[in-house]
Amino acid sequence: IHHSDRRMWKTSEMELKNNASKYLVVCCVSMLLGLTMAKGEVGEKERCEDTLTIPSDYYKTPSEESEGNGNINTRSLSPWTWKPITVKNRIPPTIWEAKCSSMYCVYPTNSSQAVGYQQNSVPIYQQVMVLHISATRKCYNVAFLSVAVGCTCAWARTS
Repeated sequence: IHHSDRRMWKTSEMELKNNASKYLVVCCVSMLLGLTMAKGEVGEKERCEDTLTIPSDYYKTPSEESEGNGNINTRSLSPWTWKPITVKNRIPPTIWEAKCSSMYCVYPTNSSQAVGYQQNSVPIYQQVMVLHISATRKCYNVAFLSVAVGCTCAWARTS
């Protein structure tokens, strides 16, 4: 290949890369504009009409034994109770949150259960995804909630 042909080849390659970059930017801007317009104006049809199918047994509460943990919330050194939190127009509508039974941990002894004041009972949090149903009942908005899912023992904070 002649020297001038190589230079022309490199120039063509650079132009191709430059044009591809411009094309990519135009595509991205077009997509963003399309998504912005898809949110809809007055009188415009919403674009979120896909149906969400929830199995009929989804809301059944499984027995504690079938979950494999038995009554772990009462057997724990940091026991807790379950408190239902229900919100209309949310999937799932009810979330069960752990509520620590005591500020302190409980230790079994031969005679009775001793309270350990050196350790505190503290909740363990988990981010849970929920869907909020829109006012039109055609769309679902995703949100994450911080939910206490149990309690554990931790060394007491000292000042």
